[in-house]
Amino acid sequence: MREPGTSYQLQGGCEAVAVLKRVTAAERGGRPGFTSWHVVEALRRLSRYELGRIALSRELGLTEASTKTLIRRLLGESLITKGDFGSRTTDRGLRLLSALESLISPRECSVTELGDLRSCLFITLSLEPPRDLTQVYEIRDYVVAEGCRLVVVGYLDPPKLGFPGLPAQLEEAIGRAVTSTGVSGAGKGTVIVVPSACGPALVNAVVDIIARACGLGA
Repeated sequence: MREPGTSYQLQGGCEAVAVLKRVTAAERGGRPGFTSWHVVEALRRLSRYELGRIALSRELGLTEASTKTLIRRLLGESLITKGDFGSRTTDRGLRLLSALESLISPRECSVTELGDLRSCLFITLSLEPPRDLTQVYEIRDYVVAEGCRLVVVGYLDPPKLGFPGLPAQLEEAIGRAVTSTGVSGAGKGTVIVVPSACGPALVNAVVDIIARACGLGA
């Protein structure tokens, strides 16, 4: 597979994603029971209040064993610290969270003409925009691999916004939904749109796309 986004304009993004990939790396041949999305959510929630292992596992929908591993790895990266009532995000963890949120936080949208995307999320990445269906499919496959079956990939090259391979009417409808958020004022990039239920899959896929663009592997 061609590496997407070789012209990715990061700003500390590679370093942030490298930490995230270390936390979620396989150990002794097995993948952990949590994903990049869980790591970001854990840092976000622990930045608001201290949580013990059991409470955090419930909030993240993880088993206690997976949460124990997650906490151990976050402690190992100095991203959280133990307090009297549980764990809390450190200053290093807050800086990482801020960097990640600027890269991978989805924005809400609504395509009223298409029921499956009536409630949707999208991320705009500073990747070289896809210009043909081969490039679109390569990016889409990252999201599909995370379990999301409906993925729309497009390009932003202001003032142009397009979604190759879609019928004109549908392309216009999704374009209106995205531009209504003000994204047209952003720079050149790749736009990925999914149903709201695919939020975790979108985040996990985008982390892998950025990791590949940074030469970190998927």
